[in-house]
Amino acid sequence: FVLSLYPTLAYLHKIDSFTSAIFPRRIFWALTLLCLLVAAASYRVIRDGLGNRYSWLLSLVSFGVSVFFLATNYQQLNYKDLVNLNRPATFPDAIEEYIVPKYKKKNLSELLPPWVIEKANLETNLRFDTFDTQVAHWWNSFFKMPSTRGYSNNPTGANATWFYYLQVGTGQNDPNDDPEIIKNRTLFLIDHYAVGLYGSSGSQVAYDPKLLASPEVMSKEEKGFYEISSEVTSGIVSTTNATPILIVSDDVGYETLLRALSLSGINSQKIITVNGPENINKLSKTDLAEFPALILYRFEGNKWANIRDYIEAGGKVFVEMDPKSPLVGKNLPEFFPVESFSLKEVFGDWIESFSPFIYEGGPWKVSLSEKSALRQDSENLLSKDQRVVVSKKVFGKGEITLSGLNLPFHIVSHEDPDEVKFFGNILTGLESIPSQNKLDSIVERSIPEQVSVEGSGFSGIYFKENFHNGWKANLTT
Repeated sequence: FVLSLYPTLAYLHKIDSFTSAIFPRRIFWALTLLCLLVAAASYRVIRDGLGNRYSWLLSLVSFGVSVFFLATNYQQLNYKDLVNLNRPATFPDAIEEYIVPKYKKKNLSELLPPWVIEKANLETNLRFDTFDTQVAHWWNSFFKMPSTRGYSNNPTGANATWFYYLQVGTGQNDPNDDPEIIKNRTLFLIDHYAVGLYGSSGSQVAYDPKLLASPEVMSKEEKGFYEISSEVTSGIVSTTNATPILIVSDDVGYETLLRALSLSGINSQKIITVNGPENINKLSKTDLAEFPALILYRFEGNKWANIRDYIEAGGKVFVEMDPKSPLVGKNLPEFFPVESFSLKEVFGDWIESFSPFIYEGGPWKVSLSEKSALRQDSENLLSKDQRVVVSKKVFGKGEITLSGLNLPFHIVSHEDPDEVKFFGNILTGLESIPSQNKLDSIVERSIPEQVSVEGSGFSGIYFKENFHNGWKANLTT
C-alpha cells in the first residue's frame, strides 16, 4: 500500500509541486529509500500483529491493487506526455528523438561530427571525457566507447578520490597556476583514464584552452569535439615497456606520491606505480625481484636485509622521509648515504627557488644530516646550512636516494614548478632503460569481461580499471 500510494498520487497530479521540487535533486533517492523503509517497517508491524498468514494476504491484496491500477490505466500513460512533464536534463532536451529507435525523428549527425560517431561506435579501448553532464547522461547507453564521468561511471564508489581529482585537475584551474603544471596534470589524467575523445560542447568548464589548441595534444577538432593524439594517451588495456615501481606506503602516502607525480610530466608510458604494502617487513625477495625500482614513503618496519640485497643486486630505491619515519634518531644501515639524521623545524623561505616551508601557519619539519655523517661513495644532492638534505649512494650494482624534505606533500601543497622539476629528476633516475624492441601488439575486447592481447616486444600489460578479484589471467606462448 505504501509503495503504491506515491505513484497513485503522482498519476492523479495531487503532488505535482512536491515532485517538481524533489525529482531534480538527490533527495529523491533518499525519499525512495524512506518509502521502502516505511513499507518494510509497516509489514513487520502487520506481521507481528496479525501473523504471517494475514500479513501475506494483505501484501497480495496490495500487490493486486497496484497491478489492477497499472493494467486499467496503461493506455493512458502516454510516453510523450510523461517526457514533456518531467523531461530529463540532457542535451539536447529531446535526445530520444536522436537515439531511441521507436521515437527517432532526427539524425545524430546533426549533433555530432560523423568521425565522432564512427569512433564512438567502434572504439572500446579508449574513453570519452566531457564536463557536460547532459551529454554524459545518455552517452553510455548509445555508444560502445565508455565515458569517464556521470552518475553511472563509478557505481561502487571505489577510488572515488581519483574521480574527484579528474574533476578538479582537468578543468578548475586557478589563473595563477603555472601553465606547465596545468599541462602536466591534465595530460597525466588524460593518460591515466585512457581518454581518446573529448567533448566541450555545451559545457562552461573545459580543458585548458592552450591544450585544446595544441596540435601535439589534439589531432582533430569539430563542433567542440576533440580527438586526442595517441602520443599523449594509451588504451584502457595497453602493452608497455614502462618501468614498474613498487610503492611502500600507506594510502595517504600513495595518493600524495601520485598527485606529485602527476605534476611532473611523467605518465604511465614512462613509469607505472604499484601500490605495495605499508610495512617493509612484508617485502619478500620474490616481491622485490619483480620491480627494478622501489619508493619508500610514510612506511613502517625495521627489517632491511631484503632491501639491502635488492640494492646490491642492482635495484634502485628512493626513500622520502616524513616526521613520523621509523628511521628518526636511529643509526642507518650501511647502504644508506648518511649515518643518521635528526628532525629540525624550519620556517619560511628556507631553500632558494622552493615555496615557503610552512605547515598550517607553523614550521615545517625536515630530516637533516651533518655533512660529517655523509658516507663514503655518497653524493650530496642538496644541502642547507652545512647540513645534508638530499643525498645519494651507489651500493653494489644499485643505488639509494634519501630525501628529508617530505617533498611529495610539499609539492601537492604548493605546486611549485622548481620543486616539481627536482622531484621529476629523482623519479627519472629510477627509470630502467626501456627495451628498444618496437611494441607489436593487438588488443581485442569483444565483451567487457574478456580481453585478449597478442604480440611481442613488450614487458607488461597495463590495465586501467579498478581492481576486481573476478579477473584471471592466462599466458599462452
